[in-house]
Amino acid sequence: MFTRKGLNATEISKKLDNVYKDSAPCYRTVAKWVAEFKDPEHGFEDLTRIGRPSTVTTAENIEAVEWIVMRDRRISVRRVAYELGMKKVSTRWVPKLLTPIQRTNRVDCCQELLQESEESPINFYDRIVTGDETWVYYYDPLSQYETKMRKRSSEETPTRLRQARSAGKIMMVVFWPATWNYD
Repeated sequence: MFTRKGLNATEISKKLDNVYKDSAPCYRTVAKWVAEFKDPEHGFEDLTRIGRPSTVTTAENIEAVEWIVMRDRRISVRRVAYELGMKKVSTRWVPKLLTPIQRTNRVDCCQELLQESEESPINFYDRIVTGDETWVYYYDPLSQYETKMRKRSSEETPTRLRQARSAGKIMMVVFWPATWNYD
């Protein structure tokens, strides 16, 4: 807001110091923010995106909402949404957003496998190997026995830090044949 009003970093820093006193960011941080806001690459304007429209504020929508509100000024947002035939939904979770090229490659691969299964259905599944990978967090706690130590009766009981969430993580990769016998 101050950048749009034409204030420089020094003026903005002074205003922040007056309001936030000791909690205000230092001058160098404010100067960095001002530089980023003025830079067209980093600026504070939204970039255009593929997919959903950047705004749904159209003349038609404004007119429709205005008509509904003018009919009943005590109407709730839910009721307006209902009148417009809208409903609140959660986004659908997908494991990975694929590019059009990646989707095409997956379709090609699936069609290839389908064709191969139709050409030689005998032992087709015996030739398929499936794999999966995941990050596994691990920790290496000391046992109750390993943490014991001797102390004199006059000494306080020693303390130790609680075990951290994880000591690290490793990549686990598993492969198995499609016709694995589970018996």
